[in-house]
Amino acid sequence: MFLLRLLYRSFTRQLRRRSLIALTVALCASICVAMLGIVLDVGDKLNAELTTYGSNIVVQPKADAVVSNLYETDRDAAPTAHLDESAIPKIKTIFWAYNIVDFAATLKGSVKVSSSGGEVDDLSVTGTWFNKDLSLPTGETTTAGVTTMRSWWTMEGSWPADDADQAVVGSNLAGRLGLSEGDTVTLTTPTGSRPLTVTGVYTSGDSDDDTLYAPLAVVQELTGHIGQVDQVEVKALTTPENDLSRKAAQNPAILSSADWETWYCTAYASSIAYQIEEAIPGAVAKQV
Repeated sequence: MFLLRLLYRSFTRQLRRRSLIALTVALCASICVAMLGIVLDVGDKLNAELTTYGSNIVVQPKADAVVSNLYETDRDAAPTAHLDESAIPKIKTIFWAYNIVDFAATLKGSVKVSSSGGEVDDLSVTGTWFNKDLSLPTGETTTAGVTTMRSWWTMEGSWPADDADQAVVGSNLAGRLGLSEGDTVTLTTPTGSRPLTVTGVYTSGDSDDDTLYAPLAVVQELTGHIGQVDQVEVKALTTPENDLSRKAAQNPAILSSADWETWYCTAYASSIAYQIEEAIPGAVAKQV
């Protein structure tokens, strides 16, 4: 009874002062929660915004990556090594598989491009997945391709189908060849030729405006690299870099056991790239 009376008097006496204290505590708590929400959320929002502009990890054959790093060769140079296309879906089986938003395998090839409006010799074209349904080693399925990877492109028309003789053409190349949606363009190599229907003309704002994108299987057949790719673009949601991730990116072997476990189990771009290398034999994954 005494305890109840004591509590009652503590709340009823000096009500104005106690109300002011309660209001102050509530305001401080609200400000702390709001600031904590901003601090924890701003990295994810910034990362999500940046991923709308394409991939943030590039996977290449180890041989090409070594040569490129040693001699600073042109990234558009003809590839000298390739990856097995059938191994690429393993990207979605790594520890951070759910952070992989999208990925697309590509193969570049030099072809002769001709149409009713003209022709271009030795043009570098890109074969890729547009909206490819893939079966994963886990028994699940996923869809991957550049239709979401190139979300900033302005497209007049539509994307090609992965299993059709279709293509999309950059605005500069379309102007040179007089191409528009519905026209036919023929790709020719020593292996053979393939007529493709132009389903769209895109504007990228960069060097891609001078090239052509076709289904990966078409370019593989024309270049004689059936079942092979020379690069994989990966769009992943990552945690902002810090000293630990930068140290691990230089050499994961120098980390202590505790630091290695923390780094491996955090969605840093370097740890995701490391796990991709574990999943795909002969590959090197690098941050963009």
